[in-house]
Amino acid sequence: MLIRPRYAKTTLGWLAARPILKRWSPRLLLLGEEFELAAREMRLRDWRYHLKVVIGTVGAWTSKFVMINCLIIAVAPSIPVDGATQAFIYARLVAMFTIMAFSPTPGGAGLAELALVGFIADYVPRGVGLVVALLWRGMAYYGYLLTGAIIVPGWVAAKVGKRESPADEPGVHTIG
Repeated sequence: MLIRPRYAKTTLGWLAARPILKRWSPRLLLLGEEFELAAREMRLRDWRYHLKVVIGTVGAWTSKFVMINCLIIAVAPSIPVDGATQAFIYARLVAMFTIMAFSPTPGGAGLAELALVGFIADYVPRGVGLVVALLWRGMAYYGYLLTGAIIVPGWVAAKVGKRESPADEPGVHTIG
C-alpha cells in the first residue's frame, strides 16, 4: 500500500462508485486520500525511523509468543528449556497466529483459546492447556480490553467536552 498508494486510492474510488456502497462513498474516498497522505509521510521518514518501527513490532510479537513459552514452563517444569524445544513451541505459535488472522471474531476471541489448547497439548499436562490459554489471553489481550474500557470513556468525555461545536474544528465548515 505504501509503494503504490494510488492503486489503493483507485480501488477505493471504484468501490465508492458502486451503488451498494454509495452510503459509505465519502468515507471510502477519504480513506483513499489518507492512504496517499500516509504514504507521502512515510517516505519522508529516514531509515532509522523505519528500523525502530520494525524492531518495536518484532519485539511486541515476540513478547506475546515468549509469554506463552514462559507459562508452559511454569505449569510443566519438565519441559526442556533448551533452545530447540522453545524454538519449536515458538514456531507452533507463529502458525497458530497465522491461522487466527482469518478468525471471524474480533482479536480471535474464543478461537485463540481453543487453538492454543490444541497447539500446546504435547507440552502441558492434560486439562492444564485451557488454564494456560486463559492466563495468556488475560495478560496479553483481555487485560488491555479491560483497561481500555475503564480509561477510554473518561478520555472521550474529556475530548468531547472541550469542543463546543463541530464548527470549531479546523477544516469543518457548516452551512448557515
